[in-house]
Formats: sequence, C-alpha cells, structure tokens
Amino acid sequence: MDTQSGVVRHSQLLKLPVLDRETAESLGKVEQLWLDPHAHQVMGLTCKSGLLGRKKHSFSWANVEAVGKDGMFVHTTSSQQGEKDAQKKAEEIVDHEIWTDSGSKAGKVVDYLLQSKTGEVAGYLYDPDQAEGTYLLEPVAISSVGKKRVIVLETAVNEAPQYSEGIKQKLEQARESLKKDFAQRRKELEGAASQAQGKAQETASQVRDQAQSAGNKAQEKVSETRAKFQNSSQSDSTQAEEQTTQTQNFSQPSSTETENQTKDNSSSS
Repeated sequence: MDTQSGVVRHSQLLKLPVLDRETAESLGKVEQLWLDPHAHQVMGLTCKSGLLGRKKHSFSWANVEAVGKDGMFVHTTSSQQGEKDAQKKAEEIVDHEIWTDSGSKAGKVVDYLLQSKTGEVAGYLYDPDQAEGTYLLEPVAISSVGKKRVIVLETAVNEAPQYSEGIKQKLEQARESLKKDFAQRRKELEGAASQAQGKAQETASQVRDQAQSAGNKAQEKVSETRAKFQNSSQSDSTQAEEQTTQTQNFSQPSSTETENQTKDNSSSS
C-alpha cells in the first residue's frame, strides 16, 4: 500500500483493522466502502467485529483520521443521520461491465484508487477484453453508471494508460529474463571450460617436457654407466693379458739356462 502518496486501492482497504482514535480499541475490520460513483467520492465505510462479524460500525469518511499499511484510525463521534444519508448514496461499481459510448463492450471494472485523506476517487482500474493487463480510467471518462454497467468515452478507453501488466506479459518477461540468465550462465560456463582446457593443455605440455627431460637424464645415466662398464672391461682385459704374459715368461726357461743345462748333461755322460 502506497501510504506516502496518499493514494490507496479500494481492495487494499478491505479487511484493514479499524481502531478508535480516542480509546485505541479495535472496532473490527473494513467490510465495505460507500462509493458514490456519480460524484466519484467515497462517502464512508462499514467495519464489522465480533463472532461471525455480526457487530457492525459505520463511519463517514470525514471521521477517518489516518490510513496506514496496517490499519486506520477513526473518530467515533459523528452524526448518525449524516452516515445514513451517505450510505443511501453508496453503490458498488467493482465488477461492472464497461461499455463505450459507441456501443462496444470494453472490459470490466476490477478496482479503484482513492485519496486516503479526502476519499476522492483518483481513477478506476479495469481489465480490457482484448488486451492483457490492467488499465486506468480517469473519473471524468465515465458518463453513466447503472446497476451492472458503466458507459465511458471511447476515446478514454483507447488512450487509457496501462496500470499493471497481465499474467501473460509477466510470464513473457520472466521467460526473457530466464533466457538472458541462461545465456549469461552458458557464456560463463564456456569461458570456464575454455580456461580449463587451456590449463589442461598447459599441464599436459609441462608433463611431456618433464617426461622428456627425465628420459634424457635416464639416457645420459645409461650411457655414462655403459661407458664406465666398457672402460672397466678394457682395464680388466689388459690386466689379464699382462698376467698371461708374465705367466708365460715364467714357465719358459731362458737360453742361458738351457745351455747350462745341456753342459751339465754332457759332463754327466
């Protein structure tokens, strides 16, 4: 309820708690507003309380001191005759059919706006037959009021501003919002996937480089070990050859020893 601007909807006042301004006691809840559609003025209200709402109180709008989002204050001292006269002029206009002065059915009255301080009607809300949403009619647009219908100027209907969006329009807006959110989310996920792919490629490249480096080091180690083994084998072979030569030299007598042996053998003979 927009209490700051002072304009409230008829539907927002129904069932609103009513408090006595002098005693702060509860008088019940708003049951009905007394609208004079010819004067476009709310004349007063009826509130009910007690078991099954059997106890009722009536107040002219002049007795209303304040209207808030949680309740309204009223003064209980008033002229009973004035209240009865106001009630006699009251008519219900909500759910009336709207017809244009050219004979076309335009829609249905669903609510109206009023100034909370004065009770003056600021506009009538209606749902058109051929469009979605709720539209606003100025009070001066209404030329006749009956028991079930009101007649308005066709130009006023054609130029009526939209007051609130319809269900289809809200659903369409929600659908568009979801599409935008989905597109944004998809873009973010694609970006994250691209970053992950780039990171994976970078990691794979690092792994390949590390594997290649480890392979090179292993190859170098193998070559180094092989070289050491070859050098050790050559050294062992050389030492073996030297030992063989020494052995051969030791086992074969020299020529001098042979000659001396021959001479000894001859002397013995």
